[in-house]
Amino acid sequence: MIGDDFRDIEAEYIRRRDPSDDEGHGDLISSDVAETPGIERRPMNTFRGREEVIKVLRECTTEQLTYLNTLVIVLDSRLTLDLAFKTLLENRIRCAPVFDYKCNKYVGVLSISDLVDSLTFLRTALAAGSNVRGLHCLTIMSWREFTQRNIEDSWTAYINADASLQETCHTLQDKRLHILPVLDRNSNQVVDILTHARIFRFVYTRLQALQGRHREWLEQLLDMTAFELGIGTYSNILTFNYSSTVASAANAFFEKKISYLPIVDENGGLVDLYNRSEILQYYFESLDLAMNITIYDAIHARRKTRPHLPVCKKTSSLKEVFDIFRETRLHRVFFVDEMKRIVGVISLRD
Repeated sequence: MIGDDFRDIEAEYIRRRDPSDDEGHGDLISSDVAETPGIERRPMNTFRGREEVIKVLRECTTEQLTYLNTLVIVLDSRLTLDLAFKTLLENRIRCAPVFDYKCNKYVGVLSISDLVDSLTFLRTALAAGSNVRGLHCLTIMSWREFTQRNIEDSWTAYINADASLQETCHTLQDKRLHILPVLDRNSNQVVDILTHARIFRFVYTRLQALQGRHREWLEQLLDMTAFELGIGTYSNILTFNYSSTVASAANAFFEKKISYLPIVDENGGLVDLYNRSEILQYYFESLDLAMNITIYDAIHARRKTRPHLPVCKKTSSLKEVFDIFRETRLHRVFFVDEMKRIVGVISLRD
């Protein structure tokens, strides 16, 4: 259980958290499509194209996306956080359902985003003089009890396997989630975990099979830019540089509920990406809860190559953006100018 000495720390922990960014929010900032000088939106009718997308979402079920004989790793709610997150890291998964053997039921999902929240909380606790020195001092259940009191509870969100993809997307959007367990009604077991990326790849593949007029309507939609359609963020993009500390990056991940941080050079050009899972890897390799090391030192001590930078122009069509999503399997694409400066970003959640 979280001890009584944590109670005084909670107020500071909650105050630092941006109330507009709920659990699972993956955008760099709230969607804000500003009018940009020099770019006009074409008055093209996209109603038919949008209807084709909606039709696929209505007609397809969540079960069609789930993999047969999927091995779902389940975490015991009594596990300490350090063992739980090591399990995620060693199995290269972003999340896992949590089972409470005392109640004999699933009680939620633990994800990488919980790691950032828990590390930030522990850093706050350490600064306040708490004797809790690491993730080994907290169990999954004690962490869940804390999040239930102070963070919008998305642990218990799930979708039935026979639900439509439209219902699944509404659940993800309404609860501002990036992961959603799929529950089988008959066995009451978690059979898979869906993400925006899985849904995107499935729907986009189905749309590519359209023929005739339906294909023409879809192409009218895909020929437009994300900016013209009002999709994405085009102002106040959060950026970091190599000299920023890992601690400041952890704070940004926590407060903004984002999964990637763009790293820019002295001219503002995009040169690298720092992702949330690298915080996890750094912590377990160093056990450094203070995280005062620079991002440059942290990533170049273990990386052999830089990650692929998913970029395109602001004038790129939606189809070009979708192709980048499909080919890179990343969750966001950055719009850059001729100097590689970021002028916008679009995520799968958008």
